[in-house]
Amino acid sequence: MKILKFNKKKKGIYEVYLVDNTKYLLYEEIILKYELLLTKEIPDNLVSKILHDNNICHAYVKALRYLNYKARTKKEIYNYLCDYEPSIREEVVNKLTKDGYLNDEKYIEYYINDALNLTFKGYNRILKDLVNLGIDKDIICSYLDKIDNSVWQQRVVNYLKKKYDKNTRHSINYFKDKLSANLLNLGYHKSVIFAELDRLDYGDDISILIKEYDKITKKLQGKYEGKMLESKIITKLVAKGFKYSDIRKIMYNK
Repeated sequence: MKILKFNKKKKGIYEVYLVDNTKYLLYEEIILKYELLLTKEIPDNLVSKILHDNNICHAYVKALRYLNYKARTKKEIYNYLCDYEPSIREEVVNKLTKDGYLNDEKYIEYYINDALNLTFKGYNRILKDLVNLGIDKDIICSYLDKIDNSVWQQRVVNYLKKKYDKNTRHSINYFKDKLSANLLNLGYHKSVIFAELDRLDYGDDISILIKEYDKITKKLQGKYEGKMLESKIITKLVAKGFKYSDIRKIMYNK
């Protein structure tokens, strides 16, 4: 099919008009590859091939823009190009890898560095996140295993210290259970978590209970009285993890 004219658009794209009034938007790379400027013709037997290669160019450019925001894994790019057929997605991922834009091992290094410096994520959480991003588990472990165990231990200590300083409203057991659950969710090993939890000096549970009792009483006594007030106070304090027997002792001593 004869080409009537080329109309250059932005970003290396041309409008290509054919004699049958068909118009294609082709990348400059494709026009040069198939020498369309010289031949002024698109052979019928090459139309499908040209359009296929043009789609690859389009997907490649789209992926590069996506990579401009942050590093990505091969799986992320493949999933991002969901509007294209699998063969195009695979070809683009391979081309990006060959051109140095995709490198899962480099991605592991960046991810671990950010996780250690910007979050409290532990070994298992980092491993899980990276596996979900399509990276081989054994490769991830080979990088995580280079980190000394003392690093993970210190991160648990830092997390506990940060949260412990803020514990002024809950019972010690409630607080410990909550911290251990949070640390397990963050991906730390049980042995490290419970060893460091046992080292903390949590102070006096009764002192915390008295403060909470006074605070809750002041808040509720304007709304309730008698047995209803007593019931509301007990409910609030039990929800904070305090023992019913300790709560009753405080109420009677008051």
